[in-house]
Amino acid sequence: MARYALIQCRYCKLRRYVPLEDLRRLFGNIECDAVIYERNWRCTKCGTPGCLEMSIENPPAGKGEFVIRRLHDIKVKSWPVWKDERGG
Repeated sequence: MARYALIQCRYCKLRRYVPLEDLRRLFGNIECDAVIYERNWRCTKCGTPGCLEMSIENPPAGKGEFVIRRLHDIKVKSWPVWKDERGG
C-alpha cells in the first residue's frame, strides 16, 4: 500500500495528499520534515509562504472527499549566467 504525505496550509486549510515516492523522486533521499522548510514552499491556493504543515498518513477510506497530487513531470528552468572578462 502506498504511503502519502498530507500537506496542509495553516492559513486557508487547503489539503493535498502526495505519494512519498513522488517526493523522493523530486528531492532525493532527504529527511521528510526538511522538504517543506528547506524549499520555502508556498501554498498553491493562497500563496502564503511558510504556512504549510506536513504529516505522514494515508487518505481517509470513508466517503470524505480528498485530493491526491501526483508528480506529472519535472521541468528545470535554465537561465544564462554572465561573467565579465577584461580584454586586451
